[in-house]
Amino acid sequence: MIRQYHTSDAPALLALWNSAGVRAGYAPLDARQLDALLLQHPDFSPEYTFVLEDNGQLLGFVNGCTGSHIPKGDVRGYLSCLLL
Repeated sequence: MIRQYHTSDAPALLALWNSAGVRAGYAPLDARQLDALLLQHPDFSPEYTFVLEDNGQLLGFVNGCTGSHIPKGDVRGYLSCLLL
């Protein structure tokens, strides 16, 4: 099931990052680093951030970003992260 990201997903997201993300070439992160890099980023848009969940396990994550400094940021954005 695809659903919106909730802050309670952070531990599972960290585990996904440190497995799938590291396999994809990204550096491993701790909880503080993940929060600063992704969740506290000024372009982070919770309403455009989704997870793929199956039987309570987080299997995927996509982060859509928006912002007023992005050209047409009120109607367009970008994906900053996709993990599966």
